[in-house]
Amino acid sequence: MAEKGDQLAIVNPTQQTISMVDVRPDPGSRRRHRLPGKPDGRFRHTMVLFQGALYIYGGDTEDKNSSTASSTKDEAKSVWRLDLTAQPLAWQRILCRGTVPPLRRNHSAAVWQSQMVVYGGETVEDMRDLGDVWSFDLMHHTWRQLAPSPPPRTLGVAPTAPEPRRECAAWVHADWLYVFGGMSSSPESARPEVQARHQFNAASFSTMWRFHLEQHRWERVYFRGNFPAARGEMGVAVSPRGAVYLAGGYSTAAGTVVRPNNHESRHFVQQSCYSAELFEFCCATATFRRVMAPDMQPVLGNLRVYVLGGYISFTMPEARRTIVAIDMRVCAHCGVRRADAPGGKLSQCSRCKVEGRPPVHYCSDQCMAQNW
Repeated sequence: MAEKGDQLAIVNPTQQTISMVDVRPDPGSRRRHRLPGKPDGRFRHTMVLFQGALYIYGGDTEDKNSSTASSTKDEAKSVWRLDLTAQPLAWQRILCRGTVPPLRRNHSAAVWQSQMVVYGGETVEDMRDLGDVWSFDLMHHTWRQLAPSPPPRTLGVAPTAPEPRRECAAWVHADWLYVFGGMSSSPESARPEVQARHQFNAASFSTMWRFHLEQHRWERVYFRGNFPAARGEMGVAVSPRGAVYLAGGYSTAAGTVVRPNNHESRHFVQQSCYSAELFEFCCATATFRRVMAPDMQPVLGNLRVYVLGGYISFTMPEARRTIVAIDMRVCAHCGVRRADAPGGKLSQCSRCKVEGRPPVHYCSDQCMAQNW
């Protein structure tokens, strides 16, 4: 699902259709609490699903009018709820208790038990990267800080927490919040002469950390396999069997020119690109495997992933309402795609079903016999 203003886009992957549903403001919200009946149009926010309801938090709002800036910021700090089982659909602004986190955008959120866990992002006012962890109780509507942003790193000292970052991939497995990749301003940007005279870009991370949601401690994850390069802004999906899929993303290296005085100059070369790759990550073995190559050709896999919208180039973002179904079923022995297989189809391995192995497909009995 994707939300904008008072409309909700509902995607049906089976029929490959998108329908726009009008969402009415909640009249009781305005009458009882003198609050807006629907969230402002926004982007760079997060949305999670819990017990049949959508919850959105944070982000940038469309209202840039200085006369309403304070109310807009207050609105963006709120948590909004949309009960998908109600008719008609109506937004509800939740009155939160506890210490409210700083207003942020480009953060990450995931559901753990009855908590919405929020990590990182950047402040809206001064675009300062964040590395704190917060939880919002979706039953009792209470905020709680689980971990503060870590202090600046000390040269020669091993870090005990990830550097503050935004636009990272985050998901929950067991009692752990996993964080991979993301983007952050270069440490050089902390120097006053850089901030005053130069526009600084971002650098990407390729590290993975996990945060224990009961013990409140960070732990570095050392993964293996065919893993992604440093990147941020990835799409994340978790399958019912626990596999994590990371799609796309954006990689960049910081680039600027620093002139502390008239006699010295330092140059940083910028390299940026979008990715069309798709990776699978297993939390139990900390192993990556690349499922879709950069040329959009299947590498491994026997599943279907759906991708909607996003940026496609360095130009202005193009509004796309096309559902892209990536069919990754290939012969487990010869690697032929279903469209190129004899008869245009692949057969699921019968022996895998009997022995309880993950399902794979073959283009012929000969390939299955050779693979076994």
